[in-house]
Amino acid sequence: MRGTFFFSIVCIFLFTSCAKDKQVVSNQLLPFDSVWNAQVKSLTEAKAELTKEVRMNGVTQSTTSLIGDSLAWANELEIFQPIASINKPGNRSYYQETILDDESSNLTIRRLFTDEALMVKEVRIYYLESPNNIRKIEALTSEHNSLYTSARNLSLNFSEVNNKTLLTSYSVEGGQHMVLGDSVQFDIHSTIRIK
Repeated sequence: MRGTFFFSIVCIFLFTSCAKDKQVVSNQLLPFDSVWNAQVKSLTEAKAELTKEVRMNGVTQSTTSLIGDSLAWANELEIFQPIASINKPGNRSYYQETILDDESSNLTIRRLFTDEALMVKEVRIYYLESPNNIRKIEALTSEHNSLYTSARNLSLNFSEVNNKTLLTSYSVEGGQHMVLGDSVQFDIHSTIRIK
């Protein structure tokens, strides 16, 4: 009798835990963390080659390197991590959503935007046929505080490579102005080559 009672409690606990996990995922505006983690894993396994061109205040520098380490990919893509802040419980309710047709392609755009003083002002998710089939993510971020103001346009482009959706290029364009200092303008354009 005791064993049956204990087994029932364990089953209820497991069922409740699974239900809570599903609820957390379904409450997300964009499952960015899972997309991000999947890309870090896939790009690491593929030992992808990264070519990056950085332009800062008129000076351009270009590098090409093979990255076979998940920590290196996580560091490389960390600049996009703020996009996940739209999923914070305190932020989700401030975003409005519209669905648009992309006039320049056969993709559909899911647009999330806010007028509130949040870091992520707008996210556009471009997808082919299904919201799970993401082809591009664009985001506009801005920060204002007593030390500086900054704004960034972030873009991630995905393609089907060997039956997997992989990140194939990304860019960051923006600037930062220090209250007691100079302004910095920068453009980062990167392409990823999978062998």
